Amino acid sequence: MKALAYTIFVISVLLVSGFARADLMTPFVQQTTYTTPVHIDDVTVAGEMQLKVDGYLPNPCFADPIAVLTEDPKHANTLVLNITSPLPTQDACMQVTKPYSRVVDLPFLVRTALLQLDPQTVYVIRTEGFDFAIQAYGAELMH
Repeated sequence: MKALAYTIFVISVLLVSGFARADLMTPFVQQTTYTTPVHIDDVTVAGEMQLKVDGYLPNPCFADPIAVLTEDPKHANTLVLNITSPLPTQDACMQVTKPYSRVVDLPFLVRTALLQLDPQTVYVIRTEGFDFAIQAYGAELMH
């Protein structure tokens, strides 16, 4: 009887410590920070300082795309809209494309990227990987 009670005690301690360790390790398991450009089919103006980007991802394992606005180091007063998706962590995935549609708020991206813009300057905003460009004053992009 003592042996059975001791065995149950040891098993329950191992289970509890295993769950505790799994909870501790969970924050360290994160999605990859590596991203890949995604295919863009169309970019249209969706509203005041907003763009609607439509396209597709290579397969359903890719996460929804994210938008990042950066300064073009080669061209003054040019901002580049990059649409990327984190690389999937699964090894096997169906080879079927996954469509996406995303509305991008340009002033939000300017604030997020901590871009220092001149309110009086006209900036060209172009998309990476698709032939689209618009112009906007820095003041409009800083709202």
